[in-house]
Amino acid sequence: MKKLITFLFFVVCLLCSSMQTALCQNLDDVDELAIFIQEEESKPEIVRFPDVRAEFPGGMPALMKFLAENFNFPIDPSIEGWHSTIIIEFIVRADGSIDDVKVVKKVPPSLEKEAIRLIKAMPKWTPGTVNGENVASYFQLPIHIKPEIRKSDENVQDVK
Repeated sequence: MKKLITFLFFVVCLLCSSMQTALCQNLDDVDELAIFIQEEESKPEIVRFPDVRAEFPGGMPALMKFLAENFNFPIDPSIEGWHSTIIIEFIVRADGSIDDVKVVKKVPPSLEKEAIRLIKAMPKWTPGTVNGENVASYFQLPIHIKPEIRKSDENVQDVK
């Protein structure tokens, strides 16, 4: 009987030891998961709808002026007389810098390239805010494209 009790005690100790090892491995997995979650949470969130939207320095009138003065209509015979709207999406970072510029509404490649160049050339913006704190936020900007009508062209009529 003593041998049976000793044997059972030995088996229980082995089971407890293996369960403790498995538990410790699971705890290591939990620690790794916690570190992963912390890393994910530490990535800055990009807000789609901040409390206060990001703004170009000087507001919308200054933005329109900047676009009009700095957009260089590409010399490309395939887009001559072409007019439409390019929709650009970008991120205004919490420090006001512009990042991740992309075209949402596709247009001819030469116009896309110019629109992206123009957005990247912008000065720092006033960032959007959530609960009074600066945040990174998305911004979509439609750019209406109308080719310049040259008054010197004899075949061009001024349409109002």
